[in-house]
Amino acid sequence: GQAFGGKIIKAPEIVHGKLSEIYHNNNKIFYGLNKIFKATRYHSLIIKYNSIPKDMQVIATSKKKMIMGIAHVKYKTFGLQFHPESIGTNVGKIILKNFINIINE
Repeated sequence: GQAFGGKIIKAPEIVHGKLSEIYHNNNKIFYGLNKIFKATRYHSLIIKYNSIPKDMQVIATSKKKMIMGIAHVKYKTFGLQFHPESIGTNVGKIILKNFINIINE
């Protein structure tokens, strides 16, 4: 988000090693996943919701409506606020496989 003009702010709470429900909008990177899944988060900063650049779209949020995923509308550029590689993110391998498929299109 920041690379394209979004504003990074301190999160209301520091989240280290906690599982959270992630809600997504069916972007290709989430192909084959349930609408809600659990993922491991490690962060103390977030993208300010109303600062999302026009070329980016929110593709996932937390239960508290914090941005958990963004994608560029033109380029194959994604940002996730959770860790798909974490053992706690049980659908992480699917997300990573989807990403590889997208960049190879």
